[in-house]
Amino acid sequence: MFELNAEIKSRIDVLAERLNEFGRGDTISHDEIESTLGIVRYERGWNHCVSRIKRYMERVRKITLINVPDVGYKLATHQEQINQGNYRMNRATRQLTRGVRSLRALDDAEGLTISQRNYKALAMRSLQETKRTLAEHAKTTEALCRPTPTAARAKRRLPAIAGQA
Repeated sequence: MFELNAEIKSRIDVLAERLNEFGRGDTISHDEIESTLGIVRYERGWNHCVSRIKRYMERVRKITLINVPDVGYKLATHQEQINQGNYRMNRATRQLTRGVRSLRALDDAEGLTISQRNYKALAMRSLQETKRTLAEHAKTTEALCRPTPTAARAKRRLPAIAGQA
């Protein structure tokens, strides 16, 4: 397992200080992270260090870091951070769908014991209920987060003054 030694911890602190210079919407590249941490991307310890930085940013700066594939991490704007909750709910719903599909593919007649059949039925019911609940919450959240449309304002007409055209 990866050991977080004092040197790596101090480099994480340096990276945290470096991220304090960034604002919402800015992106820090993988190369910058690598050079600051002294760990090559996706080598042993990389994920642990990045997870610590993400937790620090959420806890201290209240900003979520969003992965930008092959580039780095973006400091989420307010709207992106709000959308993260709905994104995660939709992703969880897809995972639940995969679980239901996997259980449906399993044939009861293919040597399942009674307890395994009972577990399959219980798991199917639980997954479907959870999926339904998540879908309802996601729909509600999306509707509440959607920008409200504004009505076009009519041009204000002033009453004509006598003698003016």
